[in-house]
Amino acid sequence: MTNVRCKKGADISRKILIVADDLTGANDTGVQFVKAGLSAAVLFDQSGANPADIKEDVMILDTDTRGASPSEAYKEVSSASHPFAHLESHLFLKKIDSTLRGNIGVEIKALMDLGRFDAAVIAPAFPDARRITVDGVHYVNGLPVHETEAAIDPKTPVAESRIAELLFRQTQILPKAVGIETLRKPDEQVQKDLKSWIAQGHEWFVCDAETNEDLRRIVQVFMNSGQSILWVGAAGLAGALAPHVRKKPLKTDRRNEPVMIVSGSASNTTNGQLAYLRGQQDPVDVCINPLNVLNGCEAREQKRALDQVLAHQGKDVLLYTDAKPETVQRIIAFGRSQGLDRQTVGERLSRFLGAVTTEIVKMTGLKRLVLTGGDTARAICNELGADGIQLLGEIEAGIPLGKLLNTDIYAVTKAGAYGQINSVLRAVVVLRNLEEEDRWQNQSLR
Repeated sequence: MTNVRCKKGADISRKILIVADDLTGANDTGVQFVKAGLSAAVLFDQSGANPADIKEDVMILDTDTRGASPSEAYKEVSSASHPFAHLESHLFLKKIDSTLRGNIGVEIKALMDLGRFDAAVIAPAFPDARRITVDGVHYVNGLPVHETEAAIDPKTPVAESRIAELLFRQTQILPKAVGIETLRKPDEQVQKDLKSWIAQGHEWFVCDAETNEDLRRIVQVFMNSGQSILWVGAAGLAGALAPHVRKKPLKTDRRNEPVMIVSGSASNTTNGQLAYLRGQQDPVDVCINPLNVLNGCEAREQKRALDQVLAHQGKDVLLYTDAKPETVQRIIAFGRSQGLDRQTVGERLSRFLGAVTTEIVKMTGLKRLVLTGGDTARAICNELGADGIQLLGEIEAGIPLGKLLNTDIYAVTKAGAYGQINSVLRAVVVLRNLEEEDRWQNQSLR
């Protein structure tokens, strides 16, 4: 195959396509291209999608398959991507979780089986979020990922930090490991090595990266290889790819309204961010008892939440599920007693948060949302009738701002384990102070 490569300053006459497995990941990766000046949108429902109808420079398909079975994930990714497989895209990026959750190998294989790519370049590092790969082992905050919160994720726990081994377990394909020292060799030597590996039958390459410069080197090496590449990574890799595309200004409207923060995440990171927010602001604090959602008392729980918000109209709202460790364990135990697995329990709670959020929006007119937790964000977007998200900018690394399509609602989305202690507060401040005709290119909103 011939690789159609982007050069700096190139005219984007063809599309950049990103395939993601959850909404927050779709957003934080797509926004890297928005910062480079391109337009981007996330598409939720890919059925009947016509590539010719897409006006954005960057199209992100959210297949929502992180918690799906391997067979379902393969089928959904293949089906969603097939209409776009024939396009001579400048870039085709498979977004994977930077903590290795989900059906990573299966979804890479679904795209490779389309027959469009010569090689998959796999680099999940996101150095700005302290997620790096060294000697094939993936680390989060200095620990192998299987020793972090990702290991006890309620839906998709991670039991393996060696990327090649994780992919082999899922696909029976053993990738070629590429250390950063190899990539730092002179261009002529590294291209010679790459050609040798491809001649030996290697098609999947797992790359080390400790810094953003390492990711840029990965992009440089494989873009110069002459191969048709399926790029596989997270926001870090997207950031390394983005400088190879044209830049232009983007605009948004001004609003200045109260903000609602909605959290369905059990992450300690998010819990700390919400505690910090309470210490700095005075939002209406609406804590949802998840046991009431599961035991048939949903209507009462929803009415209690709505009454609390309506009694304090005009204030910021913090809507969240009780995520204390002891509560989470009780939820899991109760679900098990009702024949519900963790994923089903999580889905029911996400749908409930989506329904409550939608009612609050309808009754109060709130048009500024901070959504933390990918399942929660997706459920809320679905309940609000949004077809996707127009990405506008980035609050900080991995935390994007967008506008929900078919609505006048702006939203910041954040994965549960992302961000600094003040990240949610920063998102609230930005949403409250959006400026008319802001230009989002090449900057974070800090």
